[in-house]
Amino acid sequence: MPHNAQRVPCPFVPGGMIADQKHHTSQIFVGRQSELETLLACMTRNPPTSVNVHGPQRIGKSSLAGQFCSIWSKHFSDQDKNNYAVAFLNLLKCVTVTDFYREIAKVLLDLPEVHARPGLAAPLQNVQDYDSFEAALVAWKKQQVRPVLCLDEFNHLCDIPSEFTNNFFKNLRLLVDGGLVMLVMVTRKPLGRIQKSFNLSFHFFNLGQHIELRKFTNDEVRELLTLPCLNAKAGSAPCLTKAEQDIAWKWAGNHPFALSLAASFLCQYRHTEGAQEARHKFNYEINNNISLGWWWRICNLPISGEAPDMLNNFAMFIFNIGNQASNIGKTIFGFGVIIVILLILTGIIPAKEFYVEFIKPIFVK
Repeated sequence: MPHNAQRVPCPFVPGGMIADQKHHTSQIFVGRQSELETLLACMTRNPPTSVNVHGPQRIGKSSLAGQFCSIWSKHFSDQDKNNYAVAFLNLLKCVTVTDFYREIAKVLLDLPEVHARPGLAAPLQNVQDYDSFEAALVAWKKQQVRPVLCLDEFNHLCDIPSEFTNNFFKNLRLLVDGGLVMLVMVTRKPLGRIQKSFNLSFHFFNLGQHIELRKFTNDEVRELLTLPCLNAKAGSAPCLTKAEQDIAWKWAGNHPFALSLAASFLCQYRHTEGAQEARHKFNYEINNNISLGWWWRICNLPISGEAPDMLNNFAMFIFNIGNQASNIGKTIFGFGVIIVILLILTGIIPAKEFYVEFIKPIFVK
């Protein structure tokens, strides 16, 4: 029987943005400290540096942006934090340029620090296009307040080129270059690759600093798996037993989503069917999670928490192939490369024979 005799609130949140769990955000968010420090440093520059947070699906990009919105004020004095307003917006709801500006105005108005200051709220009331939004930001600048906008799913705008044209991005760049706003743009691919894919203006997409999210480090994995139960007192024992921590790490490798998934199922079924049912549920979710794909499952199953860095890097390489492929042809090619590599590593295809039959003829004429 596990060390907890009664059901306890599980601290593991697989899928979705952790910041949605409003009452426990700071408690359950782990890792990414260097990335948070980078965002804070970019924010305090004059003018601030906009940032592109990018990485594969389910790697924790939205949670990082949400956590930044939650904790930024703790790093400023009472006087200095009055000079900023930090808001989060998922852009999937924006299908027109008017939607974009109106939704930004709405999330800023929803901030208590903006709502309480009529001089900041009034300019936002009638925002519906670039001109009115720029006028509002100019009014904010006169009051020495700068908005910091965390824009999730920023790549969604590029999927609607009839609305979000080169001129739209040019105007957005003018706001950034004028020091009127800082953008934290959350995307799957780096902005430069998005620009090339959609043939958009390079002038906008080369702005700012990049933060690429990858899998957790081993220390971050340990931090996640040793979380106490929700509402537990400081210094409480981890929610998972040491055996359960080892099992979750073995199943999931260092991938944040998979780790949270494995840990949540181990919590859920510890008093009933146990680890066997938890593993069944974990496999089912992984097999049906299109954002991970079979290439992730193949490369992660043999990798334990203490695996060599080379194997962990190889796992991320395979995982990224599916996310980075820009068309079906590249995806199929990537799958073929993965299959060949795996067959060679497992000995099904002898490496020497493969070299003699396929590689050597290419380079030796």
